[in-house]
Amino acid sequence: MKIYNDEAKVSWTIWLYKDVGLQRTVYASPDSPWMKLVAPFPEKKKELQLDIWGKLPSEEADAVMKHLAALVDKVSPSVERKYPAYWGTIRHLDRVVLHTLLADSLQMELRSFSGGRGWRS
Repeated sequence: MKIYNDEAKVSWTIWLYKDVGLQRTVYASPDSPWMKLVAPFPEKKKELQLDIWGKLPSEEADAVMKHLAALVDKVSPSVERKYPAYWGTIRHLDRVVLHTLLADSLQMELRSFSGGRGWRS
């Protein structure tokens, strides 16, 4: 509890109920009809860093986000103390820009791979 409360400044209850004993790794087989259908999209998601878990390095995305974070830190230094403070500016920007705004704007592109098929197919 001391680590959560004193060092990380995050409530232990968030993690206790969210992750302990519940979070698992599940993925579709690369040979499945679904993965064959959407094959180009996971690569695009990796390149743009749209997933917070398992985020892979991307020179282009990293450069843009570092530049944006430097600007935000310059004009609004209080961002560094925004909850959760241990995230830092880049992680806050990742959440807003990549994982919310950009990911949301690309959902129809993912849907377009279905070629008009319904969810049952």
